[in-house]
Amino acid sequence: MKHCKLLVSNKQVYDSHEDSNRDSYEGTITKKNNNIYIIYREEDKCEDTVVTNQIKVYKDGSVDVRRMGDHKSLLKFNMDRPYTTFYNTGQGSIELTFKPIDIRCLDTDKGYKVGLKYDIYMGGDKLSYNEYILEAEF
Repeated sequence: MKHCKLLVSNKQVYDSHEDSNRDSYEGTITKKNNNIYIIYREEDKCEDTVVTNQIKVYKDGSVDVRRMGDHKSLLKFNMDRPYTTFYNTGQGSIELTFKPIDIRCLDTDKGYKVGLKYDIYMGGDKLSYNEYILEAEF
């Protein structure tokens, strides 16, 4: 296990507008059984919430993004198939389908980078195009 600095970027593109944010965190990165585990903690003092994020990169290139704590979710990204789940929001739980467009994972001497591009659907309707980029540096 190595301590690392993380830069996390998110972008959501809707028909009417676009949202994006970029935050930095402290976390850990571990390699175990040819899989990569990146763990970091988010605190939102305005909402008084704490969430631990675990990103697992499998040796086949698929990625799980698990959120534990005050907000719970599991998103699975595999280029071979979409993933449908009930996703908890501030307004309640909704069924969403995540369809990966591109999954990139890069292991370097200085750290690790995960890039996800995907569409989100509710029913048959596309809600948004999304990008998630996590850069971990030792």
